[in-house]
Amino acid sequence: MNKGSRYEQAAASFLRRQGFRIIHRNYRTRWGEIDIIAEKKGTVHFIEVKGRTKNAWFSPEEAVRRTQLRRIYRCAQAYCAEHGLEDTAMCMSLVGVRDAADGLQSQLLENIYEPEEF
Repeated sequence: MNKGSRYEQAAASFLRRQGFRIIHRNYRTRWGEIDIIAEKKGTVHFIEVKGRTKNAWFSPEEAVRRTQLRRIYRCAQAYCAEHGLEDTAMCMSLVGVRDAADGLQSQLLENIYEPEEF
């Protein structure tokens, strides 16, 4: 299993432990891909997964760029339109996964993006 798949698997397991229901993984559109789509308490979360090794220069949070957030948002809009979820609460989130001495550690950052900004 490559690093990206390993980080995504760790993120999905972490989210399940936090009470999320995974709806879709690696959802692709012409604008790009959403790593994980999950639901919790009536809100659909569109989740980017970023992983970093112990010696990485940047944290997972620092690796997400504005242009990537725009693409993810477009993908989220397409997903909602395709599945009739236009009136459903949505949230753009990030799961940062880090290699640590005792295994992979995950952290959830919710609401990393507000569509009004764009």
